[in-house]
Amino acid sequence: PGRDDEQDQYATILAVGDDDQNIYTFRGANVEFLRRFEEDFGAEHHYLVENYRSTRCIIHASNALIRNNQDRMKKRHPIRINAARAEDPAGGEWERLDPLTGGRVSRIQVDSSDVPAATLAEIERLRRLSDNPEWQQYAILAWSHAQLAPVRALLEKRGVPVRRSVPDGLPRLDRIREFRLLLDHLAASHSREISVPELRRHLNVICHVEAKGTCWTGMADRMLAELEAASGAQPVPVTDVTEALLQGLADHNRSHLIGHGVLVSTIHAAKGLEFDHVLVLGGLRKIGKHGRRSIEEERRLYYVAMTRARRTLALIDSRDSPNPYFPEARPKVHNRTMEVADLNRGQIHGLTYAVLSMADLWLDFAGRRPRNHSIHQTLSNLQSGDPVTLKRDDRERVWVLNRRKAQVARLSGKAARQWSSSRIRQVDETRVLGVVHRAKDDNVDPKYRDRLRVDSWEVPILEVRTRQEKRAQP
Repeated sequence: PGRDDEQDQYATILAVGDDDQNIYTFRGANVEFLRRFEEDFGAEHHYLVENYRSTRCIIHASNALIRNNQDRMKKRHPIRINAARAEDPAGGEWERLDPLTGGRVSRIQVDSSDVPAATLAEIERLRRLSDNPEWQQYAILAWSHAQLAPVRALLEKRGVPVRRSVPDGLPRLDRIREFRLLLDHLAASHSREISVPELRRHLNVICHVEAKGTCWTGMADRMLAELEAASGAQPVPVTDVTEALLQGLADHNRSHLIGHGVLVSTIHAAKGLEFDHVLVLGGLRKIGKHGRRSIEEERRLYYVAMTRARRTLALIDSRDSPNPYFPEARPKVHNRTMEVADLNRGQIHGLTYAVLSMADLWLDFAGRRPRNHSIHQTLSNLQSGDPVTLKRDDRERVWVLNRRKAQVARLSGKAARQWSSSRIRQVDETRVLGVVHRAKDDNVDPKYRDRLRVDSWEVPILEVRTRQEKRAQP
């Protein structure tokens, strides 16, 4: 065989990675894998340095931050704006739209107690100037859920729709009542084709929810809207609708994002996403001993947060505990302070959110009652978003009660020990996050199967908002 034929005998291997975005070391991610690949295969380097997303101001500020890291593979290859946008203003169209910043990256300094209000105030300012004021164009990113809790609480108090990450506790979404009923409806369809606009109009009826809908019917409607945009008003095969929904659910199962509106998320959960407007909160991660490696890991985290932004970027920093990395994001940074009104600081102070998932509940609670027992109708009447309460009895069991004080669930023994009487007293609000379908065949321990009185039943999963009690001063 000729030389070309000989070359065809060999495989070509390509590895792509960005060491500046290596933020998953706790999962075993390590840039040494790239270096080892280079050594093992004698690989050539090709640097992908054009940014197709962000304005030049955002790119310059991000470059200025990350160049302070010493352990980098592309030190001499800074990111630049892509060639097609090379003549665009440095701040993009926001150089014209925003007379305050001129499209530059903002570093906004406020007292730490004012971070939630300042974050909301900046979003509201940008929306007044924007040609696209939709809430889903905004993202608030931080290193921890604890930082985000008071911000989320304030947004919800002001009626701002929120999308957030639920990294732990969600079941497969096709087990959530609304999606299960919708998929069952499609499976039972006697027609081979269906009108997507008609399906959307009857979505709440199909899913057995009230007219305002739930966060789950909202998710389903957005999936169907994407299908409608692609197919128009013409009927489409039922199998295509089912496939589109299952693909959308698989995407959400991977991202752990629910809801619709301003994204309130940790930086880790937002990696791979992009938004027109990004606001980054300036707290610090607690990695351990602060050697160079820890500092560089922290810096990479904020670099990832900054590079999620397409059009504007604001770094919300506290005067009393400033982030040491934010001043590094020069040039093109507009430093300013902000004074904000007291937007119920006391009501959002010390809040945390927790999900009580299937692992925290006695899953067989309703399954051990016959079909004619009132628990099944009580659960059927329960909807996502409904308020419930946690109540501990004198046998150390923790019950979940609906508005009428009827039992709808019971915590597992382990969860009941975690939710002590003192912790329950700190509960600010508990709501149903979703109602999950459970069946006799769902990996039920054989020694308990004979105790089940029905083949299927429902289990509510909950989201609990707690408020830490202020410690008395000595």
